Amino acid sequence: MKKNVLRIVSSTALVTALFIPSAFAEKPSIDTSDTSSISTFDQLDKQFNLETVTEIPEDAIPPKFNSIQDAAQYLESSEQKTLATNSQIIVRTGSFTSTSDAQLSATLGYTKNSSGLIELVSVKSSATGDGAYTWKQSSYTTKRLDGGRSLGINIKGVLTKTVVVGGVVKKTDSNETVYVEI
Repeated sequence: MKKNVLRIVSSTALVTALFIPSAFAEKPSIDTSDTSSISTFDQLDKQFNLETVTEIPEDAIPPKFNSIQDAAQYLESSEQKTLATNSQIIVRTGSFTSTSDAQLSATLGYTKNSSGLIELVSVKSSATGDGAYTWKQSSYTTKRLDGGRSLGINIKGVLTKTVVVGGVVKKTDSNETVYVEI
């Protein structure tokens, strides 16, 4: 129980810290995902790209939740605050170099000004496909294409493959950079 509470608390602290700069943004006019279907920690982790940690980071004061549903609603609203009012969301897929059993799914938030120039607002990515793979995004870089009307995005992170052999858990990590475009 203590481990599960610590998991939620540390995850929400991380998400909150990442999105504080946009706390004053207006609520976007986008469809929100249905968080009522999230009932397990695995679903919460997958939906919001969370990981379990053993200690709360120093100087962090994470919010506490009594249910997975409450945490999911909070995390969903935090993500929405990162997007400006005129933002758009698009999902792109990319290929990993180390395997064809999984792909990167990138959810990209962006705005277009009146001249059609694109500004990237958010990047959230996860591994899809074979359930043995997990993805931890570490950073991304962008490059303007077509005079700024398109963006090339290199998403960097670690792709982990986990297997169980005779009751022993084994994993391998692969540093990856995956390219997608808007």
